[in-house]
Amino acid sequence: MAMSTLYKHFKDKDELVSTVLLEKFMDWEVKATEKCAGLTDPLEKLVFPMRMFVRIPQTHPSQAKILLSHLSFMASIIPLLQAQLIEHLKELTKGKLLTPTDSVAAAKNIQGILLFSVVNQLTTPKSTVAEADMAIRTALSMLGLSDAKAKKLTEARLPN
Repeated sequence: MAMSTLYKHFKDKDELVSTVLLEKFMDWEVKATEKCAGLTDPLEKLVFPMRMFVRIPQTHPSQAKILLSHLSFMASIIPLLQAQLIEHLKELTKGKLLTPTDSVAAAKNIQGILLFSVVNQLTTPKSTVAEADMAIRTALSMLGLSDAKAKKLTEARLPN
């Protein structure tokens, strides 16, 4: 394909990369949702995508590196992700499975923790998935979960 044809559809390289990243992220989200379908515990359905996201450096290293070099892309999808997480938290709170004082603030903080965990794994060679799971465990305390329940959720075997 000629470069001129490419730029008829995208204004510049950043827009092309962002479009590809968004498509790849949406594919990842569909796969994570499909894997989540077999889970019966509503809290596991909340935590599983978080655990999968912090594993992107291990499961999809090339996409993770691209993501790191285009963090502005994350800024474009954060509102969408926040809206989904806020709704999920509100449903779980309504069902009395969570007790956050503020679902909106909790969702924003959790997303910050998840993004930092991915960036940390990509930029700190000695960082581990266990550290990322510990960050999730800490984030779950903002939702009113006990440390024991959070530990159980973050150490559960992940579905294939």
